[in-house]
Amino acid sequence: MQKLSYFAAVALLLLESTGVSKATSFTLYATDGSQNGGGTGNSHLLIIDPTTGGVLQTIGLIGAPIVSLAYDSVSMMLYGVTGGACSGKACPGPISVPDQLVVIDPATAAMTIVGSILTPGGSDTIKDLAFDSAGHLFGWGNRSSGSLLFSISTTPSSNPLGTPLGAPFALNEPRGAGLAFDSSGVLYLAGDTLTGLDANFLYSVNTSTGLATSGPVLKMPSTLVGGGPNRIGSLDFDSNGVLYGAFLLNTNTDPDHKNSYLITLETTGPNAGTVMQVGPMSNNVSAIAFLPDASGPGSGTPEPTTLVFFGVGLVSMFAGKKFAGKKLFTSRVIH
Repeated sequence: MQKLSYFAAVALLLLESTGVSKATSFTLYATDGSQNGGGTGNSHLLIIDPTTGGVLQTIGLIGAPIVSLAYDSVSMMLYGVTGGACSGKACPGPISVPDQLVVIDPATAAMTIVGSILTPGGSDTIKDLAFDSAGHLFGWGNRSSGSLLFSISTTPSSNPLGTPLGAPFALNEPRGAGLAFDSSGVLYLAGDTLTGLDANFLYSVNTSTGLATSGPVLKMPSTLVGGGPNRIGSLDFDSNGVLYGAFLLNTNTDPDHKNSYLITLETTGPNAGTVMQVGPMSNNVSAIAFLPDASGPGSGTPEPTTLVFFGVGLVSMFAGKKFAGKKLFTSRVIH
């Protein structure tokens, strides 16, 4: 025999209807046309099938070549960084210089400029972005004298938003491109060199000192070995802790990195460093980011947990109390 009150039943129904007990699903976003050699000068925002690498939806033109994407789970905003000066073409959007931090609306592809990450006209370039769980933004930069980690402010400013962390590494070691945090806070960097990926590593990066420590050697499948330099242009973890990357294959017939592939990388265990090909993506896809399928800021839609606590609070407040001389809720015994 169990005693069940109406307010408890309502609370359970609220939990079930809002799906709180269900895991949040994620969507894989990407940008194309951003590489200096063969980029269009204006990236599309895309939705990618993480099981095949195929394009599920083209949302629209962003207005600039975007070389990196990163989602901030704290502000629930999608950020990007602009690439080179549109491959010698006239830039179709409002940005004609690289390394501008921008906010991108995932629903429309509309872009809002935040500011310059680096000093305009300098030799540094930002290759990828990554947010930690507290909303701090980092970027890996390559420069003529070496490579290094940057801490990046997301507050609009006329001053450079990026602050270098530590001394730069020697020229092109690790040059790096892909950057991503795992759920435990480890920052991974996929290194590359001028000669390909045959002897490159998956690095872990200290976010206080900028020191990159080499980990497992990246072991590429034979289908993704080109003439070099090849590049993992972007990294991001999905909700299950699987590390994905956008791989740009350089071959003798495709020096502009037009062949791009979605890949996964093993970070731990006996197969650490193993790279698996998921499938080909749209030409020149070099930036990826997973976003949760949830309400964003300003949507006007309360989150499920908010609805649950509000409903339970109302029900609990009135439970057992009298309304117009009668009890609003009563209990009954279920046999």
